Amino acid sequence: MNKEEKKPLVLIVDDDKAVNKLFEFYLRSEFNGTILSAYDGISGVEKCLKHQPDVVIMDIKIPFKDGIVATRELRGAGFNNPILIVTSFAETNKESSLEAGANVVIPKPVWRDEFLRQFWRFYKVDEKPSMVLAE
Repeated sequence: MNKEEKKPLVLIVDDDKAVNKLFEFYLRSEFNGTILSAYDGISGVEKCLKHQPDVVIMDIKIPFKDGIVATRELRGAGFNNPILIVTSFAETNKESSLEAGANVVIPKPVWRDEFLRQFWRFYKVDEKPSMVLAE
C-alpha cells in the first residue's frame, strides 16, 4: 500500500461495549480494515469528522447525543459516507432516522448474515468477496 492509499475504515458507535465487540467480530470475518469504536454520540461525531470512515454503524439510544441527532449533525457537516443505524427501536425510529440522513435502519437483534449483507450493500470497494456479491 502506498502513502496515498487509505486503509478501509469503519466506525461503530454504540454504548454497549459487548455490541461493539460483536459487530467488530462480524466485520473481522470478511473486512480487512481498521475498526474504530465510540461509546456515545459526542465522541462518535468527533471521531467520524476526524477520521472520515468509509461506513458508520450507529445505535440510536446512546449517551449525550442520540444517534438520530448525531446523524443529522454529521450530514450537516458534509459527511456523505454511509451511516447504518442498528437499533432495538427500528420500528418507532425508522422514519426519523432516514430523514436525519441514515442510509438504512437495521433492527436489533441482528444476525451476522443480515449485518454483513447490509454492510456490503453500502460499503463501496472495488472488490468484495464473491459470497457477498450474490443477491
